[in-house]
Amino acid sequence: MSHRKLLQRSLGMTAEAKVLLAGILLRYPSGRFDSAQLHAHAEALGLSIRLVRRSMLELSGLRFVEMERVAQGRGQPMIHYEMTEHLLGSLQDEAEEKQEKTPPCVHGELVDAVLSASSPIGHLKGLQAQVKGRAGLQGRASASNRLLLAILLIHADRFGVVDCLGLASLSSLAGLSRTRVESQLYKLNQLGLIRCKVPGFSGSTLLGSPKTVYFLNLNHPDLACANSHALVFLATEFPSAAEESEAALIFDSAHDEHFSNKNHGGLQLVVSEGFDGLASTLSLQRSLADQGRVLYGMLQHRLDGYASLLLSHRWHDLASTEFFCDDSILSRIAKDFPATGLKLTALEVAGRGLPRFLYEVAFLLAVRLRRQLSHLVGLPWTATEFRLLPLPDPRRQTEARALLALPSEGALQPSNLFVPPGNWLAGGYEQSIPLDYRYVCGLLTRFPAYKRYSRPD
Repeated sequence: MSHRKLLQRSLGMTAEAKVLLAGILLRYPSGRFDSAQLHAHAEALGLSIRLVRRSMLELSGLRFVEMERVAQGRGQPMIHYEMTEHLLGSLQDEAEEKQEKTPPCVHGELVDAVLSASSPIGHLKGLQAQVKGRAGLQGRASASNRLLLAILLIHADRFGVVDCLGLASLSSLAGLSRTRVESQLYKLNQLGLIRCKVPGFSGSTLLGSPKTVYFLNLNHPDLACANSHALVFLATEFPSAAEESEAALIFDSAHDEHFSNKNHGGLQLVVSEGFDGLASTLSLQRSLADQGRVLYGMLQHRLDGYASLLLSHRWHDLASTEFFCDDSILSRIAKDFPATGLKLTALEVAGRGLPRFLYEVAFLLAVRLRRQLSHLVGLPWTATEFRLLPLPDPRRQTEARALLALPSEGALQPSNLFVPPGNWLAGGYEQSIPLDYRYVCGLLTRFPAYKRYSRPD
């Protein structure tokens, strides 16, 4: 659809003009509309008449829209608009020109709902209805918020994970400066529309230059629909919050006992002190953001992802806790951690190769999660996909790890599940879990205030 293609193009227009044009393309696919229809849509978006006039002049100057004034007696004349062939040509799919397939948009219905502004999107606490003025505006999504959210939804997977858009790409696609993009992301997080993010960086010897990863909250009550609703499981038998995460153990103290699973007859990892020293050295890359501590979050995110794949595709195989190798996941790890530079040294020091070592850590995490979820009865485990959400602090365990579950096909039925007393389960949405506790277990996090990082002298 043309309005979705518009969201994936950098056409040199402002955010207000782009969100207005995308909504109009959605509402009037014929490309013809009048000033009354335009102002009705702009009012739903919360755009002022001044911004609408400026945006339409901008679109006219770009030769995307043609305007014709039609006198109708007394008062201001009606203005008729029509999309130009120049605009339609600009929206041609670049992938079609290269004879390549474009990945389908998984959340097309949500994108349309956000752009059409058919319903308000507000804070999880639902206070925006009682508050007026500027304070009220802070409690609901603005037009620019909607545009950025729609762009993220276009690039999100089934679980709402966006890992292909850097800040520069978001800035270009949204028509916003980097500072404004940061501000809009902060607002979306405050509204509960972005669960959390794993900061990206460049120049890491071990992890390369990954882009920031965003986890959208598709279970937000103002956003959720039947196709995107995921069940939420909270695994509560994890170590205390004082213990380190898997990533922190690798970087700080990767010795035998930290990854052993002796009590349950599972795999025992043996990591040499040489690898421990190497990992600690790599973690002190102070040229990276937050003096190198961003490495912990990205490494933990990748380990969580590998464990999620094991739960999704090897559920029955994990039941025995007997170690096995999944070649597809191992190949993915090798791709994520190509053996170059110091990574070759890591391969030698670890003894069996860095990808194999990281796979073993993810395997132990998956076994532990599988054991904690096995008490639930009624879920079609082999036809369910899982996604482990990031830790609020990538260096520390939490009281519970949060997992999302989606069916491979059809829909999950929470009513078919038997949940023993004392276990948390949100049946299709998260409102049964107290808001404060959602922040504890990582279902929601609070973005830190935006600040620029500078390289030390």
